[in-house]
Amino acid sequence: MSPRSAASRSAWPVGTTRYTAKLNRRFTHEREDAWSRAEAREVKDGFRVLKRAGKLGAVVVQFPWSFRNQDANREWLTDLVDEFEEFPLVVEVRHASWNEADFYARLAGRGVGFVNIDQPLFRRSIRPSARATARVGYIRVHGRNYMDWFRKGAGRDARYDYLYTPAELRPWAERARAVAKDPTTEQVDVVFNNHYRAQAVVNALQFQKLLAGRPVPAPPALMRAYPEALERHARAVPPAIPGAAAA
Repeated sequence: MSPRSAASRSAWPVGTTRYTAKLNRRFTHEREDAWSRAEAREVKDGFRVLKRAGKLGAVVVQFPWSFRNQDANREWLTDLVDEFEEFPLVVEVRHASWNEADFYARLAGRGVGFVNIDQPLFRRSIRPSARATARVGYIRVHGRNYMDWFRKGAGRDARYDYLYTPAELRPWAERARAVAKDPTTEQVDVVFNNHYRAQAVVNALQFQKLLAGRPVPAPPALMRAYPEALERHARAVPPAIPGAAAA
């Protein structure tokens, strides 16, 4: 995130809204060459704009499934934590080799959160969890599109094209409650990454209803696009017009 783009967000008059920033793939996916301090400095300058405005909820350090629990990768992760430790970091790994007590203890020791994820489960995929290792508890759901998850040539939209059912979301509502109850947790962020065709928004509204126990406000256009998915979970509420006076 550049300082310019961060500044545009920090100026939005959106009350208590916080933003999650995701560390650029240069630091997590492109590991053939080491990142430079100059690259890190530019990213940190952007994060600091949001942090000073009180709108930085977390910085997601998301690694791909190919990032295994090996010496070189542990060193890479440690270097990133050292470089970006001034921010509320949460680490996402997708390979089951990281599912070790020592890894979670190291995160907790550095005050780094663990990202509990939902993803298509293959033999060495990390499983759903409700772990809390820092003040920021984090859940990120990616969908369960088994057909396209590892398919060669599948684009981003295809990979994350999935609409959860309320039954599939219910266990995650319980996990969110469990993370919130952990004594180390001060905030819980639940992020839906199945973004294609606004499915993330639909599932987020369903999830809110599961937690609140009552229908939640939703844009009328979304209600029309997903009537069956939202009829029990949301009610149509037109968006507020900035500056409009109440009748």
